[in-house]
Amino acid sequence: MNSVKHMVRTLWLTALTRNVGHTKVGLAVLLAPNPNSSCKRNKLFTARGVVAWSTPSNAQDFFYKSGMAVDADGAFRAYHPDDRHGLDSLANAGHPGDWWALVTDNGKSTGNPVLQGKSDPAPGYYVSTTALNDIGYLNLCDPHRYVDALNIPLLFSIQGP
Repeated sequence: MNSVKHMVRTLWLTALTRNVGHTKVGLAVLLAPNPNSSCKRNKLFTARGVVAWSTPSNAQDFFYKSGMAVDADGAFRAYHPDDRHGLDSLANAGHPGDWWALVTDNGKSTGNPVLQGKSDPAPGYYVSTTALNDIGYLNLCDPHRYVDALNIPLLFSIQGP
């Protein structure tokens, strides 16, 4: 199994956005193009050293090249008490007294992390959380409640007001 620890890649992110009512809806596609290829493009803006481009045919769509951090939150084997076994470093889930990516026994960040049981997908691993979850699973300690990062790829892009 490949580890995602410390994985950072440079990829092209193509984000197609449209306004639907008062909401901006987007679709993002990750591409790994030939770095020597050229295409017609228009510079839109630069933010934090990253240049955003559009195509002459549609200025609403844009693309940019940027670094990307990958984590395993939500994966059944994301975090383990013995850090060598988890897909991600336990430090990325928090620390005693402040767990932000693990289910805890008191439902607060100050609690103790909950281990998966023998009937769970990865017994002995912690139950890793994601902000997006399936409320159909009422038990907060059920690892199936959270988005499994190994099977469901997610991409978050922060957009200002």
